[in-house]
Amino acid sequence: MKPGNPSSDCISLTELNRRVKSFFKQKFNENVWLIAEVSELKTNASGHCYLELVEKNQQDYITARMRGTIWSYTFRMLKPFFESSTGMEFTSGIKILVNVSVEFHEVYGISVNVKDIDPYYTIGDLARKKLEIIQQLTREGVIEMNRMLDFPLVPQKLAVVSSETAAGYQDFMDQITNNPYGYFVDICLFPAVMQGSNAVNSIINALDAIYKSAKHFDMVAIIRGGGSQIDLECFNSYQLTYYITQFPVPVITGIGHEKDDTITDMVAHTRLKTPTATAEFIINCFMQFESLINNSATRLTRGCYTLLDKESNKIRNINLSLNNMVSKQLFAEQKKIIYLAGNVEKSFSRQIVKEKNMLKHFTNEINYEIKSYMLSRKNYMKQTRDKIKTSITNKLVNKKRWIMEIDKKTKLLDPAEILKRGYTITSQEGKIVKNLGEVNKKRNLTTTFHDGKVITKFENGIQ
Repeated sequence: MKPGNPSSDCISLTELNRRVKSFFKQKFNENVWLIAEVSELKTNASGHCYLELVEKNQQDYITARMRGTIWSYTFRMLKPFFESSTGMEFTSGIKILVNVSVEFHEVYGISVNVKDIDPYYTIGDLARKKLEIIQQLTREGVIEMNRMLDFPLVPQKLAVVSSETAAGYQDFMDQITNNPYGYFVDICLFPAVMQGSNAVNSIINALDAIYKSAKHFDMVAIIRGGGSQIDLECFNSYQLTYYITQFPVPVITGIGHEKDDTITDMVAHTRLKTPTATAEFIINCFMQFESLINNSATRLTRGCYTLLDKESNKIRNINLSLNNMVSKQLFAEQKKIIYLAGNVEKSFSRQIVKEKNMLKHFTNEINYEIKSYMLSRKNYMKQTRDKIKTSITNKLVNKKRWIMEIDKKTKLLDPAEILKRGYTITSQEGKIVKNLGEVNKKRNLTTTFHDGKVITKFENGIQ
């Protein structure tokens, strides 16, 4: 029951906290090994590190939370030890196994003081999560879906997901635009954050924007210039990798790391090591296609010459057969005439003359027929050769005209050309403003023309 007046049964808050502190000293008189996830991490000017440690359930909801501290003299040793052992930065978003002392302060409450850390637990946890996601994608039967898409012979329209200021993206663009063969690739950048807690959603948003105009692109390239293992953890996200498996356009990666493949590399259609290697791969596609056209033209020309040789052989064989047949017929007729002449030379001299004349006439007709046939075959061969040559020439001209039309159309779609026709692009803090509702009147507006930019400032939220 509540006392009406203060009495000996009441204690102060200070006394209660003192008793709790004493209880903690008795129950936690030794350090314990604690498993937790680093939700937040801050260091101050003196070198002390302050942590917020959490535990989450399978639905990723926080079920426990506690403050943690690593004093500067300990943090100076633990941080380089952890980073050299794991190859990743000691930062928020990782799961750790730490040796702690449990502390209770009368003003600040309960907290833990980190004394030691086991870096190999963090490595194992990341590997376990990666394996579980791979197994889940395999069970769902989607891990190879993007690799099953038909790859374009010539990827002329390319969507790139990257940070506009990333060195890897600049290397990629330099390799593409300055290729020694003069190949042109229509590239459209979809900017995204490529590391950190916002990276997964940012990359998915970029892919979603590409998907809305997927029919305009032959391929998607995800470009990044390497980084530490923890920087690349966003590419092991189930949400991102599943989205890539469902993407209707082939996805290639040039994330820029050499040691281990991320799950994004595994589910992508083609994995390249670096942004520069990705650019070389695309240029090589053009080279292979050009080689294919040249080889096809060579095979077609050889086929035509082979056909002409076959027809010429046929004519020669027919000519030889006709000559043999005429010779045999003449020889037979001559034997017949000699035979008749020997028996009835005197009685049928006129008949013999007549037969000789008929034979001569027959011979002339045969020779005339042979010459006419040979002339018609030669004319036919000449016409056939001219038709084939004209057909090949027309096809090559049509192919060149088609390529020129494609190039002209791609230039018409160039954003720089669109701006020259009088259009402008309005953006705010690097994000394109599509309608009035997206305008933040507390921020400046940037209007981009084809020959420069204009910045519009707001005063008191009113233009």
